[in-house]
Amino acid sequence: MTQGSIIGVIVVSCLVLMASSATATTVSVEPTTQIILSGQNFSVNVSVDAVTEMTTEGAILHFDPSAMQATEIIEGLTSGHTPFITVTDIDNTNGFVLFTYSITDNVSGSGPLATIKFTTNASKECTFALNLSDVELYNESGEITVDAINNGTVKLDQTPPMVTIIAPTEGEWFDSEDVWINFTACDNKADILYVEIYDGVTLKWWNDSVTNCIETKVNLGILDDCNHTITVRANDTVGKIGEALVNISVDRYPPVIEILSPSTCTWFDSENVTVIFRAWDNKADVINYSIYLDDSLVEQATMTNGSQKEKDLGVLTECDHTIRVNVTDKVEKTNSSEVTIHVDLTKPRVVLQSPVTRTYASACVRLIFVAEDLGTCPSGINWTAYNLDETGNVTIAGNTTIPIGTAGTHNVTVYVKDKVDKGNKSETITFTIHPADIDFDGKVWVSDVFQMRLAYNSHPGNGNWNIDADLDCNDHVWVGDVNILRNNYTNKY
Repeated sequence: MTQGSIIGVIVVSCLVLMASSATATTVSVEPTTQIILSGQNFSVNVSVDAVTEMTTEGAILHFDPSAMQATEIIEGLTSGHTPFITVTDIDNTNGFVLFTYSITDNVSGSGPLATIKFTTNASKECTFALNLSDVELYNESGEITVDAINNGTVKLDQTPPMVTIIAPTEGEWFDSEDVWINFTACDNKADILYVEIYDGVTLKWWNDSVTNCIETKVNLGILDDCNHTITVRANDTVGKIGEALVNISVDRYPPVIEILSPSTCTWFDSENVTVIFRAWDNKADVINYSIYLDDSLVEQATMTNGSQKEKDLGVLTECDHTIRVNVTDKVEKTNSSEVTIHVDLTKPRVVLQSPVTRTYASACVRLIFVAEDLGTCPSGINWTAYNLDETGNVTIAGNTTIPIGTAGTHNVTVYVKDKVDKGNKSETITFTIHPADIDFDGKVWVSDVFQMRLAYNSHPGNGNWNIDADLDCNDHVWVGDVNILRNNYTNKY
């Protein structure tokens, strides 16, 4: 049956009706707009609003046959009433469906005149019109005035929404701070999207009314100290899903810095000072570092996480110096370590007070000297020794007594070093030993016995004290000295 012949039937059947009506009403395609996944089925209603005592109705609905095909027409308000005549037709070539329903009684109210079911072309994507024509309604009084006809549209959608993450950027680092996600979700059909945000597999946020293509900002709060994959997933009204992801890192802990050398309180001589340090962080691959000497920046650069660096600071001026190393990670968390070192550039001095160049009657000499470390920041005397007759250094703690094994001429030198191993030595003193020749007349004889007798049992400070009679250098003229005198008696020098 052609469109023209069907309309003719409708006109003939309506001649028996009176051509007058006082009822105004609206006929609409409902829903007015709907979005359908390309390839899926859908249906629309051709509905009437507030009709009174309607007996006959008919209309033609036009569509694009390349995008959809009608499959069924279902009777609406007149269903269940005794039909007078029913005419329906589906033309999927020219793209229209028509329906006419006439009943023996009448029906009032609002609702669908007919429901039309469609299939859609899976390859089509666009907005397609569903337009009404030849809409006529009648009651026993004649034709009902249709005040308005509202057409519809159907949007076939096979494209998922596109999600764009504006912030944060890929690889961005966060401290102990809120992480904000800024994104847009754009769809070619839907006005409102359902959006979810995941941290890994954990759902952090969702909203079923995100406006299409409007930038949205979401605060995810402070995230755990680790790497995170943030996924923004958008669903349109046909179930198409689009998503975007960004990888970020959260570092809530500062890096660690350790100065390996020098250690604090180390003393340096006229030598280069080299600082060696190691830094590591729980997240960053690269760490920024800054080296300061006495609060002045020496070097600023980057180093691989966990690696070791060294910097030659050269020879420093005499006195105390502070070396500090600052490190900063990706999120500007900082840490530092410092040491205080000492620099002594001045060598010590030693003055030998005893022995002096002379002849001694003792079988020993008293080694008396003054050693001092000079300079602005002296490190202090750290080592002393004497060398008798160039036989090798003998380490001593201070003034001491040197036993002399043989009579004759001898020499002695005192050596000192400070804490930075700067050394010095005294003048070399030459002296002569004539054991027991107390009166220095070249022989040990009766006069020496007499001198011993005068000084016997004396100590320094006593009136009869004679240091030359103290032959064993123990500050007491006593039996030991008499024995030395006896052992050397009659010796000539």
